[in-house]
Amino acid sequence: MSADSMAGSAVEPTNETRLEMFDRLSRQILRLMRQAPREEWRRGGPGAARAADALVVTLVDQGPLRTGELAEVTRTDPSTVSRQVAFLVRQGLVERRPDPRDGRACVLAPTAEGERLFQHYQRARDEQLAQMLNTWQEHDLLRLVEMLDRFNTDVEDYQPLLDEPVRARRRGEDR
Repeated sequence: MSADSMAGSAVEPTNETRLEMFDRLSRQILRLMRQAPREEWRRGGPGAARAADALVVTLVDQGPLRTGELAEVTRTDPSTVSRQVAFLVRQGLVERRPDPRDGRACVLAPTAEGERLFQHYQRARDEQLAQMLNTWQEHDLLRLVEMLDRFNTDVEDYQPLLDEPVRARRRGEDR
């Protein structure tokens, strides 16, 4: 079989083949997600502390945010974010500052210690990935990064469609 005919057959998968690919993809995503809690415990922290750490990462990446904005960006319930922020403030990792746009409100920002923790986790994560993927060629790593970026962008773009039924239920529109 020639390369052209092989390429032609690979370009037009049947609906059944596409469904099989989506099933395989779903299984691989679940497989990856199951690894996170194991790694979390190996690194010495329960889920709540790691979830709070994710807020620090978001504040380092995005800059100071109001609590509601932080909840929206992290797709987390505002009451959960409030509890996690209280924990982070007590730990000295996040501080409340006056909102420069409205002095009556406050924004959340990482402290110097929060920034240090972020850099520590980032370095440890990068070193761990380097060890895990040390046999991969650079072009394979680049392709993985590009495909994950594309996948995450599509998931983010699709998310509002998934959220609408939840909003409708809260408004009582689906009764």
